[in-house]
Amino acid sequence: MTDRVEAYIDANQNRFVEELMQFMRIPSVSAQEKHDGDTRACAQWIADHLKGLGFEAGLIDIGGKPIVRAVRKGNSAKRVLIYGHYDVQPEDPLDQWKTPPFEPTIRDGILYGRGSTDDKGQVFTHVKAVEALLKTEGELPCGVVFLLEGEEESGGDALARYVSQAKDELKPDAVVISDSTMYDANTPAITYGLRGIIALEFTVRGPAMDVHSGAYGGGIANPVLVLAQMLAKCVSPKGKVLIPHFYDEVVPLQPWERQSFRKLKFDDAALAKELNVPRLHGESGYRTLERLWARPTFEINGIFGGYQGQRSKTIIPACTARAATERWSGSGPGRPSRSTASSAATRASDPRRSSPPSPRPRSRAAWWRTRTRPAPATWYSIISAPSAPTRSASKPTSSGPARRCCSTWTAR
Repeated sequence: MTDRVEAYIDANQNRFVEELMQFMRIPSVSAQEKHDGDTRACAQWIADHLKGLGFEAGLIDIGGKPIVRAVRKGNSAKRVLIYGHYDVQPEDPLDQWKTPPFEPTIRDGILYGRGSTDDKGQVFTHVKAVEALLKTEGELPCGVVFLLEGEEESGGDALARYVSQAKDELKPDAVVISDSTMYDANTPAITYGLRGIIALEFTVRGPAMDVHSGAYGGGIANPVLVLAQMLAKCVSPKGKVLIPHFYDEVVPLQPWERQSFRKLKFDDAALAKELNVPRLHGESGYRTLERLWARPTFEINGIFGGYQGQRSKTIIPACTARAATERWSGSGPGRPSRSTASSAATRASDPRRSSPPSPRPRSRAAWWRTRTRPAPATWYSIISAPSAPTRSASKPTSSGPARRCCSTWTAR
């Protein structure tokens, strides 16, 4: 069977690549309302593609972006559910792309474009694996359900609500999450755990209106400085998060896990070179892979306030920051959210402030950060699927094995 499947893939590789590029050209940016039509068109495109393979496929509208559900029976009563998402993140900043983000381009055998590895490339790999099996064997060895959402990158809850309603109908024997990677091109991996995310937004307001810093500076607190001081106190210089209760209920790494990670011989210098930073940084006492895959983190995703135009405008403005806590499974979402907000407010409680910050959760969307293990050779036939038709990278610049050390990437 393997020889026939691989021969089919080789014979159809160019078509696979072109179809993937069609998929990627649709700017399905779920976070921006101007792309709502594109997001729906993308959902319809992949649903139609699955219909062409004999699946009963359609869109589920339950509020929010549509969910693609496709079902096909197999030779056994067993059922595998394949999860993925067809939406992508905004393409900003555009000046860091060497080629247009929604015009997929192959350079040196690598496919560049938004969504190529998060998550259209992985979804399409599973679709083409199913196609190869159907075309060479005639049937699938088990039932397959594709469940593809359009809100993974924007914090929507449509999928969670649908699964809650349809859990008795779905009843999979196994779930495959397509939104992950191998350790590198030669090392298969099994993803066996996830980190989740809680996104927060903090706003510090000062005077009721913008006032001139030359006239009022020194007499009132500057909200931008207050916010910067507040955020700086959340994490120590050595990378430890200082928010009370932040590490409560975090699942510790087991000795066998740490040993498994060390065996991968991860190259810190290679990652630093790829990212063009002088050195890596993070929580002391843990290796890089342990921090990336298994330790919680507090990250600032954006900070903005004040005049952004040309030249200068001497004002004392309000300021807003967006942050995210990414925590290992086993820690509930409510507690860290409350402790983060209250801690931020406490740290901003300063007599120099003219008004309190207003921290609030922005979303509680599930997102994936993974622990991975190199897969023993005996597992390879279980977890392997036909490889993507060409290597792909959705970051706008460099590529290579070092990038694949992280199970997910922050710039996609």
